[in-house]
Amino acid sequence: MEYQQPSPVQIGLSMSAWFLTLVGALIIRLELHPWVNTVILTIVMPVMTWFLARNSILGSVSQRAMFTIVFAAALFMTLLLEAQRNGQVAKGLKRRLKAFGREPGPTALASVAIVGSLMVGIGLSYFMNGPNFIEA
Repeated sequence: MEYQQPSPVQIGLSMSAWFLTLVGALIIRLELHPWVNTVILTIVMPVMTWFLARNSILGSVSQRAMFTIVFAAALFMTLLLEAQRNGQVAKGLKRRLKAFGREPGPTALASVAIVGSLMVGIGLSYFMNGPNFIEA
């Protein structure tokens, strides 16, 4: 069975779905009206899970491409945290990562940095691995 290379739009949709699922998981931790959480848990999360099962490219990415993704993402996060060690961005991100999961707001901002680093990793991996990005 041969797989077709995903387009950048397909990659973006797949990663956006993962990001929205993560954000949905964070939103239900807020003290919202019970009906908001009910809608998120009974409608939004199942639909996102279904969408991910049908459209996610994560399971098709080759081993080499996946290692490139996580290595590039880790390097990008290191750049954010250490390039200007005493800068506001680095200090704020370190504080948010240390307290990850305790409060929804800071956790969401740290998640944006993590997803951004993964997007950089995916872009770099897609560029470097070309036709070998998806396992055949």
